[in-house]
Order: sequence, then structure tokens, then C-alpha cells
Amino acid sequence: MNIEGMRTALLQNPIVAGHHTGNYEIINVPMYCCRMYSFLKGDSDAEAVQEFSIFYTAPEAHILVVDDMPINLKVAIELLEPLKMNIDVAANGKDALKKIYSEEYDIVFMDHMMPVMDGIEAVQELRRSGDEKCRNLPVVALTANATVEAKELFKESGFTDFISKPISVDEIFACVEKLLPKSKVCKMSEPVTFAAKARENGEMIVSIPGIDPEIGIKNSGSPAFFMELLGDVYGIVDEKCSVIEKNLGEHNIRDYTTQVHALKTTCRMIGAMELSENFHTLEKMGSENNQEKIAEYTPSVLANFKALK
Repeated sequence: MNIEGMRTALLQNPIVAGHHTGNYEIINVPMYCCRMYSFLKGDSDAEAVQEFSIFYTAPEAHILVVDDMPINLKVAIELLEPLKMNIDVAANGKDALKKIYSEEYDIVFMDHMMPVMDGIEAVQELRRSGDEKCRNLPVVALTANATVEAKELFKESGFTDFISKPISVDEIFACVEKLLPKSKVCKMSEPVTFAAKARENGEMIVSIPGIDPEIGIKNSGSPAFFMELLGDVYGIVDEKCSVIEKNLGEHNIRDYTTQVHALKTTCRMIGAMELSENFHTLEKMGSENNQEKIAEYTPSVLANFKALK
């Protein structure tokens, strides 16, 4: 059953479920369809799937995160929130350069493939700048393509470092601490530990064919944020499919490739691993300009993406 199907079933057959009270089962509000699934399955508590600690904060730091996908920006901000930094965002390389030239940033996290101006184009222009601040500004690539060749390309293009998507909390925290001026890193006397659990109080987070909730929770950082991301993805499915179909119809392979690349990362973020691999395949076809294969395989991949709803 998909998201819409579970919601419809609950509305048509109201049952309360969640914890025992005599002969009844009670579910707390707000009521999610996943709680009903948990009740029917009889699932019990599960151990945490991700735990991480922070050893510092940086309230004086100012960073910029650049990505054309609002969901990816949202995830980055959520993951970095414990460090208490000041965070700005930009939707593409061109917007990022405008902000960099007018603001003082300590670090820029830059997506690779974006419309208008991609990350490599933006960093190359930045490094050619006559401004010493721009030439030396730490810029970290955010990429789902972590091959040896890609790493070398980022280095040659002027990136300071790179982080693979989905973003690892430990990796990005270590990167921030390494690149920030030491004066802006406030060490804590004792570390604070956060844990993300797949289930809380016997409640399973979600069960949707094609989505692995434990991977989704690990990649998003917490059960609550994972559920929020599912709602965000639900809201963009039709729009993104329409954009990709339009790109395909106009033989605009550059923008087509950028869009399927972004969805590869988005699907991985929520644990839709098979769909992520399918979009990765379309991305490779786009990079090779294999329009015949693109036209053949795109409809079925988009149909599967729409089926999540």
C-alpha cells in the first residue's frame, strides 16, 4: 500500500491504536498511518540506528550552502543545526557568487550539478577572482558522485574538499571544524550525544514499498525529520516528473541530467534505494548523451517515482 492508500484506509476505517488500555488500543495524536501499520504488525521497540556526538559549537561562524533542490538545503541545515552557525542558502552557482561577493563567509558547501551555473563553473570563476578572500575561501563540494575521477576533477577545479551525499553527520562536523578559523570553534566541556531511533515507544516509523525507513532515518538524522522529508518528496513528485518530461521533449539533455541527478540524491535521502539507482542510470545516460536509451527508460522510472504517492 502506498502513502495515499494508507491515508484513505485510515479515513474510511477509523481505529485507535498505539498502547494498551484495558481491551482497547489508543494511538496518540497527531495520528500517522505508520502507527496503524505498527499496531497491525505488532512491532516492538528497536534500538537506535544512528548516534552522534558534538564536541563544539560555532555561533560566530557564517556559512553558505548551495543546492538547487530545496529538500537538500533543508537536510543540510537540519544536520548542521546543533553547531548553531549562521547559515545562508543559494539555489545555483550564480546566486552563490553574488552572495559570496557581498557577504563574509567562513565556508561554502557547494552542490556539483545545478542549473544556470553548476558548482564547478562557480568555483572556477571564484578562483579567478582578483579578490584574495575569494581565491582562498574554503569551498566544499557536496556530491553524490564520489569516484576517484570526480574527486580529482573537484581538486583541479579549485574545491578545498568534498563530502559525499547523503551527508554523513560525523563527516560534515569534522569538515566544519577543520576548515573554520580556530577562533570561531567553541569547544564544549562535555560532548552532547544525539540518537535517532527507527522506532520509538513501540512505534514503527513507516512502511512503504520501495523505501527502507532505517536508511531514510540514518540519512536524514531523526525519525521526525525523515517523516517531514517524506511529505516534502510527496509534494514535488508531479512537478519534477513534468520538468523531466519537458526537458526530454525539448531534447534539453543538460537540464534533464541535472534533474535526474538531483532526484538520485533525494531518493537516497529517504531510503528509496532502487529508485535512486534508476535515476543514477538515467544520469549516466544523460552524461553520455544517449538520447535513444533515455527515451526508452525514462517513462518507467518516472512511473515508479509517481507510484510512491
